[in-house]
Amino acid sequence: MNKIFIIIPAIIITGIMASCVLFDPNDISNKLGKNSNGSGGGGGGGSGNNWTIYTITNGEFFNGITSSADGSQLAVGGDAGDIFTSSDYGATWQLKKNINAGILQGITSSADGSHLFVVDRYYGYISTSADHGNSWTYPNTILPTDGNWYCITSSADGSRLASGSVNGDIYISTDFWVDLSKEEFCSGGSYTGIASSADGSRLAACDQGGDIWASVSGGTNWKDMKTVSGATSPSTPCYSIASSTNGVYLAAAAYGGYIWTSVNAGTNWTQHNFSANWNSITSSADGSHLAAVVSPLSGGGDIWISSDYGATWSDQASAGSRIWLSITSSADGSRLAAVDETGIVAIYKK
Repeated sequence: MNKIFIIIPAIIITGIMASCVLFDPNDISNKLGKNSNGSGGGGGGGSGNNWTIYTITNGEFFNGITSSADGSQLAVGGDAGDIFTSSDYGATWQLKKNINAGILQGITSSADGSHLFVVDRYYGYISTSADHGNSWTYPNTILPTDGNWYCITSSADGSRLASGSVNGDIYISTDFWVDLSKEEFCSGGSYTGIASSADGSRLAACDQGGDIWASVSGGTNWKDMKTVSGATSPSTPCYSIASSTNGVYLAAAAYGGYIWTSVNAGTNWTQHNFSANWNSITSSADGSHLAAVVSPLSGGGDIWISSDYGATWSDQASAGSRIWLSITSSADGSRLAAVDETGIVAIYKK
């Protein structure tokens, strides 16, 4: 029987700092979680006063969060192998126990929220659900256990998947992860973020060296965009990347660097905002709305949003200053959801 958890809204007190967690941008082992969701991501607008803070009362460390296109279906993965889901925009949550208990590092969803996929960081398990997380299967095909798997992304229907590791591998599947194949054309990167177009034909991955890799063949062929185009792009560790549904608009978050955007599938890049430890970024379906979170070396970080393709940004101070790890949202950018290191879930409604 599923276990229902009571969600307690927290009092938002601005200026109070979260507990200190050290993130060394030169040590990928300290990197904690991100989400890439090809079915449509985040965004925002507004003054930042539309946030509600919830605490899931099991005390688990959450690494990633994903959303359906309309924002109603949410799922988070934790470091004890638990998966929590919500079907009411984050107001209440249900525990869905993952029997392959491990550190669930990456999580992604189909556009309707029915298909969920979670990758285990160390053991290489991909857990899949086709019924909003009510039941789970564990395919016989697992990823290499020495991979350090940090990211996973899905096409809008959930059939096409890609997962990347910091040890230099990207694996793809075209059948809901029943079968998978290793992609040789991009071996050698230290992949920490990956994103997909809605149809799964376009993929973009970022690595610890700041390179952006792109595929227009569903992952069978890859190009290092910095090498191909000579484009200026992140030179510091890039921990997260997001894509519009057509795969043309990209946004990358550099840890210890800047927010970068591209309007031509990664050929050229524009630097935005200020230097910070950007940990996760998400994009609306059309790429106009972006949201990113900061995970600082000490104290707390904020959530920032943009509604003009990253040209200007607004600090969401009312969401609180915390160690934010992952952010996702609806396809139109009107709803956002972010998680921190203590099990806090912040929900935004425009």
